[in-house]
Amino acid sequence: MTERISGFFIFLTLAILIAFQAKYFDFAIPTAILGLFVSAVGLFLTRKGTLVFPKKITLLFVLFLLSVFISAIFSKVPEESFQSLIFYSSSFFIFLIGFNLAGSDKKFINLWQYSLFAFGTAIVLYSIISEYPQISSGKQFVGPFYWYNQMAGFLMYLIPLPLILFLVGKKKLLWGSLSLFLLGSFVLTYSRASWFSLILALTPLIFLARKAVTQNKKILAIFVISFAILIPLIFSFGFLGSRVKSIVSELRGETRTPSGNLRIASFRSAIEIFKDNPAFGVGPGVFGEAGRAYQKLPWLYAKYTHNHFLQILSETGLIGLILFASLFVSTFSFMFKKRNALSKNELLGALVISLIASFIHNLFDVDWNWPALSLLFWFSLGLLLGSISEKSETWEPKSKKGLGIALAFLFISSLYLFSVERTLQRLTLTLSGSEVDLSKASSSLKFLRNAPFYSSYYLASGNLSRLTEKYDEALSSFKKAETLNPFSAEPIYSQAQVLEFKREFTTAEDKYREAIKLNPFTEVKYYQGAAEMATAKLDLDEAENILSEGAEAFPYNESFKGFSYLYEFTGFNKDVSKLHTLYADLLFFHGKTDEAQGAVIEAQLFDPANSEAQNLEKIIEARIKK
Repeated sequence: MTERISGFFIFLTLAILIAFQAKYFDFAIPTAILGLFVSAVGLFLTRKGTLVFPKKITLLFVLFLLSVFISAIFSKVPEESFQSLIFYSSSFFIFLIGFNLAGSDKKFINLWQYSLFAFGTAIVLYSIISEYPQISSGKQFVGPFYWYNQMAGFLMYLIPLPLILFLVGKKKLLWGSLSLFLLGSFVLTYSRASWFSLILALTPLIFLARKAVTQNKKILAIFVISFAILIPLIFSFGFLGSRVKSIVSELRGETRTPSGNLRIASFRSAIEIFKDNPAFGVGPGVFGEAGRAYQKLPWLYAKYTHNHFLQILSETGLIGLILFASLFVSTFSFMFKKRNALSKNELLGALVISLIASFIHNLFDVDWNWPALSLLFWFSLGLLLGSISEKSETWEPKSKKGLGIALAFLFISSLYLFSVERTLQRLTLTLSGSEVDLSKASSSLKFLRNAPFYSSYYLASGNLSRLTEKYDEALSSFKKAETLNPFSAEPIYSQAQVLEFKREFTTAEDKYREAIKLNPFTEVKYYQGAAEMATAKLDLDEAENILSEGAEAFPYNESFKGFSYLYEFTGFNKDVSKLHTLYADLLFFHGKTDEAQGAVIEAQLFDPANSEAQNLEKIIEARIKK
C-alpha cells in the first residue's frame, strides 16, 4: 500500500507539472512544486521504512550534487543557482524514490508503465483533436508543451511499450493500432532530433524483432498495410517532406536551418563560458543569463544549451561534467551487466528504449531542463535499476535521520522558492499596471526582503522607488541588482532611466551605451533609449548611428523567420518593427530616401499592421515620385 500511495503522488506531480507548463514558461514555480512533492513523498517513505541506495551510482550522484553545491557558492547569479540546486536535488531524490518503489514491489513497474501509457495516450489523443486545424496547415504538434521537441520527448516514453507488446503480446491489433497512432503523432512533431534519437534507441529491437515479423504472417500483414496507409497520410502534410529533407542541410553551415544554427551558437557560447570559468563554471542554472552576454549573432539565443553535458560543463566546470558523465557511464555499464534480466521483461525493455532515446535526445535538446520530463527520466531510471538490482548491490544506512533532515531541508527550500517566485510574479504584475497600487507593491517588497540574493528583488525595489521619485534609492537598488546578475543589461538600462529623470544626461547616455554593449541582441529599448538621449542633445547623426546598430542587431532574416512564432506570441516583433520605423523616419529626415524606404519596408515585414510604418511609407513614396 505504501508503494501505491507514493506512486500515486508521483503520478499526480507529473500531471500537475504537465498542466503548469501551459501557464509558466519560467520553470521556477514548477521546480518548487517538483521539490515539494518529491520531498514529501520521500519523507513519507522514510517514515514507513529505511530507504536503500544503489551503491556506486548513489556515490557518483552525491558527488555530482556536491560539485553543483560548490559551484553555486561561487555562482555569478545566485538567484538562478538556488533554483537549480533544488532542481538537481529533486532529481536525485526522485531517482531514489523510483529505485525503492521498484525494489520493494516488483509489480509496481507494471502499474506505473500501464498508467503512464494510458494517461499519456489520452493527452496525445485530446491534443491531436484540439490541434488538428493547426496541424493540417503545417504547424508542429506541440500538445501541452510550448515546443514540439518536448512533445516528442514525452512521446518517447509512450511509443516503445505498445511496439514491444505488439511483437510479443497477444492483442496485436490493439497494440499495433496504438503504436501507429503514437508513431504518427510523433512524426507530426517534426522534431528531427527526436526521430533520430528514437530510431537509434529502437535499432536493437528492430534486429531482435526481424525474425518474429518475417515468420508471423499476421504481424507482417499488419505492418505492410498500416505503413501503406500511414506514410502517404503523413506525407500529405506538405511541410513534413521539406522537414525531412532539411536533415541533410544541417551538415553544412551555409544550408543549416535556424534551428541548427541556434544549437551551434549555444554550443559555442557554452564552450566560451567554460573557458572563462573553468574551475566551477558560471554557476548552476546560469547559462541562460550568461548566454545573453555571450551571444554573437541576432536571434540565436537559447536559455539552455541544447546539450545537457555542455550545459553542465559551462555551469559547474570540468569536475561537474566528469562526475555527471561518470554517473551515466556507471549506469549504462550496470544495465549492460544486467542485460539478460532486461531482455526477459517486456516492460523493462520498453523502459530501456525510452531512457536511451531520452539520453540521445538530450545531446541535441533541452528535455532534462523541463521539470515534467526530468521527473520522467530520473524516476524511470530509478524504477529500472531498482527492478534489476540485487540486495548485495545496495546500501542501507543504519540511521534514516540524515536522509530525513535532507528531505525536510529540500521541502522547506522548495516552499521558500515557491513563495518568493509567486510574490515576484504578483509584484511584477502590480508594477506593470496602468495605476500602481503602492501599498500592495510595498507589501510584496517587504516579503521579498527575505530573498536578499535575488537580483529580481532589487530590480523590483528599484522600479518602485523610481515610480515614487526616490531616485537615489532606485539607483542603489539597481546597482545591487547589477552586482547579483552581471550578465543582464536590465539593471544598467534601469539606471540610465533614473539618471535621465535626474537630468544627468551624459551619464545616462553612457549607461544606455553600456546596456547595448553587454546585451546587444536582447532588447530594442536599449537602442531606443540611447537614440532618444542623442536626439535630446540634438545630435541626430549619433541617433542615426545608434538606430542603425539596432536595425543590424534585429534584422529580418532567416533566423527571425525560423522563430517568428515565438516573437509574435510575445509581441516582441512589434517592438522591433517600431525600432525600424524610427530608423526609417530619421533616415528620411536626413534626406536618405532610398535607405528610408528599405527600412520602412523591413519594419512592416516584422509587423504588417504597423500603421506608423504604413503612413511613413506613403510619405516616402510621395517624395520619390516628385
